[in-house]
Amino acid sequence: MRRKLTPKQAMFVKEYLVDLNATQAAIRAGYSKRTAREQAARLLSKVNIQEAIQQKQSVRAKRLTISADRIEQELARIAFSQITDVVEWRREKLNNNHEQDDKPPVEIQQVQLKNSDTLPIEITATIQEVAQTTHGTRIKLYDKLKALELLGRRHGMFIDKVEHSGSVKHLSEDELNQRIAELTKKLS
Repeated sequence: MRRKLTPKQAMFVKEYLVDLNATQAAIRAGYSKRTAREQAARLLSKVNIQEAIQQKQSVRAKRLTISADRIEQELARIAFSQITDVVEWRREKLNNNHEQDDKPPVEIQQVQLKNSDTLPIEITATIQEVAQTTHGTRIKLYDKLKALELLGRRHGMFIDKVEHSGSVKHLSEDELNQRIAELTKKLS
């Protein structure tokens, strides 16, 4: 059976879920600003705190109907969206002045937004902005490359290569125990 959270720990969990900033959550929960970072690390290492955070996040996700599948579906909508889903363009010939029939008709490119009433929600979800400007209507879709990158990472298609330099000092068991004791004393 897990230990029940103290009121201060419960406040930390509640505050942590606001912005996922453990140091700020510790301060807002009433821990000292001077030691908030260490307190936050200590709190996050406790199993009962981790379980409380996970349980509250799960309840929130259910309430908001957030799931990995739903997020992936939204990313896929953006990643595979096409501008032609929301606008259409065509060339049109304009008739010249009737007095000058010897000139060929002028061709222009005509761009038109599709009627929003007829667009399915899957398409409108990909639109970031529609604005009327002095030069006409501007439409902006969400970042397709970012969505593709996130989907690719989710499916393990991209592997970041990380290089480290420097040396690693191996501590003996006595040195390690001494270091743990020093850090524990600092946290107290």
